[in-house]
Amino acid sequence: MKLISKAWMPIIMLIIMSFSVFAQQKITSTRIKVIDAKGQPIVGAVVYLTSNRAHAITDVDGLAIIDLHGAGEKDSLKVQYLGYDRKSIATNSKVFQKKEIKIILKSSDISLDDVVVQGYSEQSKVERSSFTVSAIDTKELKGLTKDLNESLNEVPGVKVRQQGGMGSNYNFTVNGFSGSQVKFFIDGIPMEFMGSSYGLNSLPINMAERIEVYKGAIPVYLGADVLGAAVNIVTNQKRQDYVDVSYSYGSFNQNQFSALTKTYLSDHVAWFTNVIGNYADNDYKVKVDIYDVNDFSYQGTDEVRRFHDGYKSGSVETGLSFENYSWVDKLTLRAIFSADYKEQQTGMNMTQVAGEAFTKSKMFMTSLLYQKNHVISEDSKLRFFASYNRNLASVVDTSSNKYNWNGDYSTSDIGTSGELLRYKTDLTFHDQSWMGNLSYELPLNDKHKLIFNNTTSYFRRVGTDDVNPYEIPYKEPNILFKNIFGASYVFEPWGDRWSTSIFYKNYHMKLESANAQYSTYEKVENNYQDNGGGVSTTFFFLDDLQLKTSYEKTYRMPEPIEALGDGLLIQNNANLKPEKSDNLNVGLLWKKTKGNHHWMIDVNYFYRYSKDLIRLDVGGVVSSYQNLSAVSGSCYNIDLGYQYKRRWKLHANATYLNDVSKSDEYGFYDVRIPNKPYLYGNIGLTYTFPHLFNEMDSFSITWNTNYVHAFYLAWPNMGLAESKYTIPMQLSSDLSLYYQWSKSISVALACTNIFDAELYDNYALQKPGRAFSIKLRYNITKQK
Repeated sequence: MKLISKAWMPIIMLIIMSFSVFAQQKITSTRIKVIDAKGQPIVGAVVYLTSNRAHAITDVDGLAIIDLHGAGEKDSLKVQYLGYDRKSIATNSKVFQKKEIKIILKSSDISLDDVVVQGYSEQSKVERSSFTVSAIDTKELKGLTKDLNESLNEVPGVKVRQQGGMGSNYNFTVNGFSGSQVKFFIDGIPMEFMGSSYGLNSLPINMAERIEVYKGAIPVYLGADVLGAAVNIVTNQKRQDYVDVSYSYGSFNQNQFSALTKTYLSDHVAWFTNVIGNYADNDYKVKVDIYDVNDFSYQGTDEVRRFHDGYKSGSVETGLSFENYSWVDKLTLRAIFSADYKEQQTGMNMTQVAGEAFTKSKMFMTSLLYQKNHVISEDSKLRFFASYNRNLASVVDTSSNKYNWNGDYSTSDIGTSGELLRYKTDLTFHDQSWMGNLSYELPLNDKHKLIFNNTTSYFRRVGTDDVNPYEIPYKEPNILFKNIFGASYVFEPWGDRWSTSIFYKNYHMKLESANAQYSTYEKVENNYQDNGGGVSTTFFFLDDLQLKTSYEKTYRMPEPIEALGDGLLIQNNANLKPEKSDNLNVGLLWKKTKGNHHWMIDVNYFYRYSKDLIRLDVGGVVSSYQNLSAVSGSCYNIDLGYQYKRRWKLHANATYLNDVSKSDEYGFYDVRIPNKPYLYGNIGLTYTFPHLFNEMDSFSITWNTNYVHAFYLAWPNMGLAESKYTIPMQLSSDLSLYYQWSKSISVALACTNIFDAELYDNYALQKPGRAFSIKLRYNITKQK
């Protein structure tokens, strides 16, 4: 099998030359170990040079490697961490002749309002990379009533469109890429085979320490077939015991509970358990057309409550982590069990209503994570992840009753038809998946390194249906196999002022499925292989002004939901072709701190030309994914931010998207892609009252307004102007109050859609109106 085309030979030769030339250069760096007075490592301490601001952040062992290239005779190395006195050492002192320098920081009693933190947090470190990425520190969000989706909806270029209340399907858009074109990861591990019960809309924000949203080129270590956008959820990896318990209750009987715990049984062994539960009736009011259940005569438009849209889910995750042994730096064994149940009241629009159809699933996953540093070469990093997943999912539409929005029903004379489907179904999926990921980071010296990553996944689905009299495409195993190999060469000639990454990726897919229509059954085999790659670079003109640009030629293979369907509302399409896209991104980021004032401006332009774009083609109640031969897209977004001390915080962002079809097959050439918002943004203001009743507490008020411009539901060039279906302009505002009593206890109140605006989303599905919620959180942490 030929994996590398001749076009990529110059890149491979460049990497080989890097070994022979750069490996011989003198390594001008030193290792710093930062500890407290008790000898415990300090995680997240900032180590930097005063001359060129070359910096590093200490890891879980308190270790950091600092670049000394260009350090002058009178230069000094500074180490600082919030709550500790700053330490300074002259670089010309004899201590720098040691292989490792141990630095002890003493605790400090400085007031938080008077501290100006220099250096870079983990969030800033990610944003300063050569890739276009927005990093969200969730520290200030964990106590709020927002979930992961709502928090991400405020990121520039991001639009999360949810089809209803809690548990409903959602569509995630980043710079025009949407649906499965956006991949989701937890700590760099793809989530695509984890099932609906363990997804972004069911996990609490308390689980995340940081959320990274990549736009454009994607780093090699995220080993997946990503078309142009990815979200990586980074969980708590610190050496600490903690208990984090939260419960929230809201309108429409929405309940969310989470209990996250971790305890060290010894210096080397930690046990963790996460319990999550969600429940909602989702009985919010909707404005709909009412039809008589007997003669289907139109009865007028009325506002009624949804009566069959409930949702419940739960998950239990537990495992052991073995750390800092001679044979391993970290070995994590974990098991996850999750389940969900969702009542299905509508199809892809609200013209047809059901009162008994539902879906449910159960998922079990076990995984192993192995990490070892200093393998073969000093400062190298090896990581291996493997998982096995079983998912049992059912789609049930067996009732002959026909409902209207008032809850009235009559029994259909056609005993074979379901509520939503033409024929009754009681379909059960038996899904199994295996995944393996191996990555290796090899520094050649302090300015050059190589990164290798390979991800292999295998998905198998078998389905049975005892009710449907016709053939189904799942009676024999459906197989989806993927392998993605990536290699990257990173060049950092001037510390963190200039960084460039050149990367190569190889994609391979094999799909075995079937086309089934009534009494016909035809097996289909779909094989694909290709090469991609690109380059990303960043340069700091000033300490506060950063330029980023990247180009990538990338591919994405169909996901199970796209090729195999869901058995209810989405039909299978085993003949789907992989998407391919050329992506170009240019951005400027300016951050300035002066005294107690902090400013930020982030401007980005993104262009793509995609072929065989996979998009959902809506055909009434039931839809399917189809290829669109070519799409050209441009995206402009801007993000503005201002902060004064820890009191005032203002942010605003706007996105303009112009995705147009370049396909002339159906007369849609140069026509905007339908059912996709193209102009949207939000603005938010927070004021915090520190030390309101005691020295430990704080109280904050946040106002946030979201805007979405009107857009067409179908192709804009079809039909008369007065008869075209549109999603109207939407403007909604939220208000939240947050009180932190101590480091451990907090309470939050929120009112979403405070003016009770009519909001619509995918295919004119109405979203909840005004809603109230309250969240209580207890969190206690002990550093190890």
